[in-house]
Amino acid sequence: MPKQVQRLLIAFVIFVGLFLLARHFLVPATFGDLGHYRADAIKDAKDHEAKYLDTIACRSCHKGIDSVKSGGVHHGINCQTCHGAGYLHAKDPKNNPLTKPTEREFCGKCHNENAARPSFMKQVDISKHNTKSKCIVCHNPHSPGFKLEVPKTANDAGTSAAGSGTKIDDATCGKCHNTEYTKKQSGVHKVNNCVMCHGNGEKHIKDPAANVLSKPKGRAFCAQCHGTGSTTSGIKQIDVKVHNPDGNCTDCHNPHSPMDF
Repeated sequence: MPKQVQRLLIAFVIFVGLFLLARHFLVPATFGDLGHYRADAIKDAKDHEAKYLDTIACRSCHKGIDSVKSGGVHHGINCQTCHGAGYLHAKDPKNNPLTKPTEREFCGKCHNENAARPSFMKQVDISKHNTKSKCIVCHNPHSPGFKLEVPKTANDAGTSAAGSGTKIDDATCGKCHNTEYTKKQSGVHKVNNCVMCHGNGEKHIKDPAANVLSKPKGRAFCAQCHGTGSTTSGIKQIDVKVHNPDGNCTDCHNPHSPMDF
């Protein structure tokens, strides 16, 4: 056998011997007892104090909130996903209050429009959607369907240009449609209830996506009030057959403040 091969074999035997010696001292005694890991690691993990608790711990004190959450789309989300680790709070609630995030940016971590998110997760563009209000004004964070009540004006039921329906207070509409509401309040249409043009808003408040309101823009609609010979009084009227006959009123007039051209 060549001397070079003999030397390699000797080196290999020494290497294997050193490896087995090192393994004997370095591998934990319980390694491999239950699998390819140190069995004592299970006990070590158990000895660590829990920082994130099961929602059962939250439920023992917050029964009312839990009943709301369990019936909503957030039922599968651990409370601490939003409120932070609860182990200290469970020990001493008074001196360890949990966080109560209310900012739009926090909700946007899950609900801001993002094509990579699954379709079942409701998404909006928070830079455009109801920018003047916090999400919790309209949505209960524990069950984030709409929580708006349906306050009604003194003139509760009546017939509007768009048809009969419950008249919702304009300020309620403004909670989501702040830009339009602000514009309307600055113009001559501020005396008109939103439902006069857009129809019944009660169903829309409860489920906007499934109950989209009408957005009339045809000349004939505006002529019901502003056309010459209409029964309304004290407002601007024109002969719609002659006045800009090829266009829609909204081409020139902002419907929420129609003196703005």
